[in-house]
Amino acid sequence: MCIRALPFPVVFLILQIAGCSSMSMSRMDRRLQTITLAPAEATGHDSGRGQVSFTATGFFNAAPSPVTPLSVSSWLVSDPTIASVNEAGLAQCNVGAMGMVTVKALASSGSDMPGTTATVVTGTAQLTCP
Repeated sequence: MCIRALPFPVVFLILQIAGCSSMSMSRMDRRLQTITLAPAEATGHDSGRGQVSFTATGFFNAAPSPVTPLSVSSWLVSDPTIASVNEAGLAQCNVGAMGMVTVKALASSGSDMPGTTATVVTGTAQLTCP
């Protein structure tokens, strides 16, 4: 078997193409793994008017990670009779309501890989309303 040496420009081009394809493949497989909310625990009266602003941070299996603020698909509270939360993560204790609620941020795990399905990742925090 005869092996012929390739000219340097051809070898360089092959290495560049191989490097680019592996980089784009790893970016396509980047997935959200966990979400943390800050603050993790809050009391509605600590910030005045019963409002607390929550921020989501996403942790991924590939760089860049972590990402703050993470864009989430929805914010929820466990008991809407006690508090509410808007699309920006601002929670509001309802007038006269008392108790603790769980604030949740939901986001898709995301993947551009063909044949894969995205799952929903949830981060939680606690809000106490006086």
